[in-house]
Amino acid sequence: MSSSLTKSVIGRSISFIGLAMVMISPWTTPSSDSTAAGQLLLQLLIPVVIMCWGLYGMIFGGYVPVQRLSRSSRWLGLGGCIIAITSLGLMHWSIMTPMWRGEINPYWIVFWPTFLLFTISISSVACVSLLTLGTNRLNSAFRLASLGLLIAIITISAMLIDGAITSAEAFREHLWMASADILGIILGAGSAIIVFTIVIWTYENTQSHPSITTPPSAEEYEHIAAVIADNLGGGEDE
Repeated sequence: MSSSLTKSVIGRSISFIGLAMVMISPWTTPSSDSTAAGQLLLQLLIPVVIMCWGLYGMIFGGYVPVQRLSRSSRWLGLGGCIIAITSLGLMHWSIMTPMWRGEINPYWIVFWPTFLLFTISISSVACVSLLTLGTNRLNSAFRLASLGLLIAIITISAMLIDGAITSAEAFREHLWMASADILGIILGAGSAIIVFTIVIWTYENTQSHPSITTPPSAEEYEHIAAVIADNLGGGEDE
């Protein structure tokens, strides 16, 4: 086993153990306020796994050059995504709402609107990218657009209809804050790219132009031709 593969295995193992330790924190350190995050991760584990499995089936069941799955994987993946999204919706509108110490989990009310907005943004960008950059990807773009439309309907419903514990007004308040967070991420990433581009452009403009080298002489051309002939011509050693 190579050293890079060993490091990869060790890193994944440590990450898995660390995530598992966070998930069981409600039992190991119940007095800590940070256990709310571990409890929410544990409650979201099954829906997230189903959604990741569904997205994997939708992506690799489509027009991909390598590791393509069967055509049925696309529909199974779509069904998995619908089941996962339905489960998350039930967490908002039913008694399945994540609770912590008798109240709604504070991390859930932050995660839920952020997840909805982020999913709408990603599906919209991916749909437009497939239509503008892809070839014969209309069906894939339609599925992504359908997913984004479904999430948009859920978002509007949550803004108008009270959940089991969270009111529509409270959801709208956290939705606007999530919008500000996502907008800040976009502006920050865009600003970083612009600054990086300006720095590279400025550095390149300060560099002197490379000097023009003289062309090879006749003797150098003959030497190059001899080397090529020795390597491509074959002979007794071949």
